[in-house]
Amino acid sequence: MAHARGWIGSAALALAMLGLAQPASAVSLWSAGVGGTITANGLIFSVTSCFLKVGGVNQTDCSVINAELVVSGTTSAPILTIDGAGGGKLFASNATITGLQSNGSIGLVHESAGLNDLNVTISVSAGSRHLIDSIAGSLTGSDTGKGKTSAEMTKVSLGETVSGAPGSQNITGLTLGSLPAGTFSGTVTAYACSPQTSACTFPGVHSLNVTKDIRLDGAGVNGADVLTLSNVKQTFGVVPEPLSIGAFVIGMGGLVAARRRRSAKPA
Repeated sequence: MAHARGWIGSAALALAMLGLAQPASAVSLWSAGVGGTITANGLIFSVTSCFLKVGGVNQTDCSVINAELVVSGTTSAPILTIDGAGGGKLFASNATITGLQSNGSIGLVHESAGLNDLNVTISVSAGSRHLIDSIAGSLTGSDTGKGKTSAEMTKVSLGETVSGAPGSQNITGLTLGSLPAGTFSGTVTAYACSPQTSACTFPGVHSLNVTKDIRLDGAGVNGADVLTLSNVKQTFGVVPEPLSIGAFVIGMGGLVAARRRRSAKPA
């Protein structure tokens, strides 16, 4: 039993060294900070570009939107979330608002006219000892008011292009219009990639870039309705690099051999 406990302890230490036993963490970053970096749950996220359109008008930078990037999940499945600061909603379109407003609960509120579009590119790196081998995305939002329609729900959407992974790993366009008929609040999840028709899996890579096109089109929305884009999320599948697994196996073999030699010595 003592030998077993010792072996388990050694294995846990080795796994921790590989980065597989790290606790989950969440880190926030002001989204306007191009060049800003988050290191969490085994991945490094760096914002490389950010473009913003409000009410159909291009902005000089992304500082007008009070948004954040949050990393949570686990080391094997880190989750990147883009939402309003403090976990609030990212976009809202409301005809009762004049101009635009930004506060702690909603990243950006704009009158019900024109396209609100956040386009951000993020570099994602797993380092030298891990590989990224899958992605999945989701979009959450709602439409409230007496005039809400399924057509309005299609005006909240997410598109994504992934570069650096083998093939064309683009998440198909997501809209809240994919929710069941008569449903005006919820989350739409995509596990399908183009050109794939199943899970977004691919041969592992050490790094890739994701470009997210996050849209709320307020044009044509009923003046009594509030259309909201709460957040978008992305899950990354992370696995150990094969060479790291080999080193782990060799190291564990050495530990076992050393224990056996010690056990074989006369008392």
